[in-house]
Amino acid sequence: MRPEALDAIALGRMPAEPDATDAELRRWQDTIQRIPEPVSLQEARALSASFGPDDCFGLAWALLHKIETCGMQVVVDEPEPSDEWRHRLWRRWQNQLGIP
Repeated sequence: MRPEALDAIALGRMPAEPDATDAELRRWQDTIQRIPEPVSLQEARALSASFGPDDCFGLAWALLHKIETCGMQVVVDEPEPSDEWRHRLWRRWQNQLGIP
């Protein structure tokens, strides 16, 4: 894996909006932006574990779009609906394949 992806993975899970500090948000934003596209499938799968409990002021969407640059199915088995962001990745891939 490339260092930029490893930097994002090292941050752990995104903080919840009410708990996020300005410094954490800037760190996440800068780190996501530094990851070169497209990401590899290995990087995408590892990054998919970084989602937190909410959209983290839009940063979860930025991460989701970065993950989708790999162009392959990142989440193979349907996750629990409570795992909102991984479920969203899975569902978007199903929609792309035309699976209802």
